[in-house]
Amino acid sequence: MRANPKRTGVASEPWQWSHYVEGTPGSAATAPSQTCSNYDATTQAFGSGSQKCNQNQVAAYDLYLFKSRLEAAFPQAQEVKATVCPTNDLSVAPTLSALACDASGALAIKIVWRAKIGREVNRQMSGDANASATRQMFYQVRFSP
Repeated sequence: MRANPKRTGVASEPWQWSHYVEGTPGSAATAPSQTCSNYDATTQAFGSGSQKCNQNQVAAYDLYLFKSRLEAAFPQAQEVKATVCPTNDLSVAPTLSALACDASGALAIKIVWRAKIGREVNRQMSGDANASATRQMFYQVRFSP
């Protein structure tokens, strides 16, 4: 994200990363129409052959790689969701049904997954001897350019 900021062209406006914000937070990893993995040093652009990627296409490809690699990194997880979204309050924990994006403030990167854990570990965490053997876990961090 830091390597692909956007600017509106107005010198007084700061760099921004709104092209990384998804319309549907937590959507699955979907391959974009343009693969933006090859960097051509001569043209100083991503793409292959005559197909060069714009900043939005690079962002879409970055998000696809990020989500694909998360899914591969959590093979035992029953669900994995991730998003980049603006939010003011990181004290609200994201869940699989609501990633807690309030559409204002600085960007945050949020990851939520459901994982199986041992019943004894779950009992110790929840205090409930009959607690489910799965638990929603999350990680979120403020994006700082």
